[in-house]
Amino acid sequence: MLINPWGIVFVVYTSNSELKNPLTPPKNPDLPLNQESRIQDPQLLRIARRVYHAYSEVHAKRMRRPSGVAIHLRSYRSLLLFSPKPVLLPGECFIPFDQIELELF
Repeated sequence: MLINPWGIVFVVYTSNSELKNPLTPPKNPDLPLNQESRIQDPQLLRIARRVYHAYSEVHAKRMRRPSGVAIHLRSYRSLLLFSPKPVLLPGECFIPFDQIELELF
């Protein structure tokens, strides 16, 4: 059982094999190892550009510069992010707006 600083209790069930080093996250062989390989994926760049284009068409008058796009690697669910330090969910990768911008112009 884990208790965070706010008093929320988390109950964690695990197998004996995972108890060797509980601080190391489990490895997922389906996901790329580094962020750079994700950014070079042309399909992810295409999705990020589409999300940005949809945003720019709807919000053309009051458009803010986004920090990038978060894309889930399996479902391709994507979200435009404006935070300078985005927080990603497990299975998501972040494509910075600078990378999207290079492809636009």
